[in-house]
Amino acid sequence: MTMTDDYTTLYTSSQLGHLEAAKILFEEGAAVKYINKVGNTRPMWAAYYGKLEIFNYFTKISPYNNIQNAIKNTALHLAADSSSVGIIKLLLDKEMSANLTNTVDSTLLYVSAQFSRLKATKYLFEEGAAINNTNKYAFTPLMSGTYDGN
Repeated sequence: MTMTDDYTTLYTSSQLGHLEAAKILFEEGAAVKYINKVGNTRPMWAAYYGKLEIFNYFTKISPYNNIQNAIKNTALHLAADSSSVGIIKLLLDKEMSANLTNTVDSTLLYVSAQFSRLKATKYLFEEGAAINNTNKYAFTPLMSGTYDGN
C-alpha cells in the first residue's frame, strides 16, 4: 500500500493512539518508516502526541528512532516538546542521548523548558541533560524557559 498523502490513516491512528487500527494498517502494508514532507515518521508523530503504547509498537517493528526531520528534531525532541516522559524514558533506555541538538543547537532540555513542559524538563534534568549548553542564539534551557514568562 503506497501512500503519498502526509495525513494517511496510519498517521491519524498514530496521532490518536489507535493501536489496533495501526496494527491492521501495518499488516496490510502501510509503511511505518514513511517520511512525510517535513521529515516526520509515524513513530515521531506518536511521540509528539504522547502515544506511548503505539510508539512502543512502532519501535519494535521498525526501530528508526534516530531519524531527524527537516529541522533535525528526532522522536526524542518531539516527546520533550509534548512532555511525553514515558517515551523519553523509553528512548533514553535505548541509549539515545539526552543532549541531542537540532538545527539551532537546541537540546531536549531547551525544547521542554521553552514550552513549559515541567514533567519532561524535570525528568531530563534528573537524567543528566546538560543545563548550560547554549543554542545558536546563545540561550540556555533556563533562559529559554523564562524568556516568554514560562
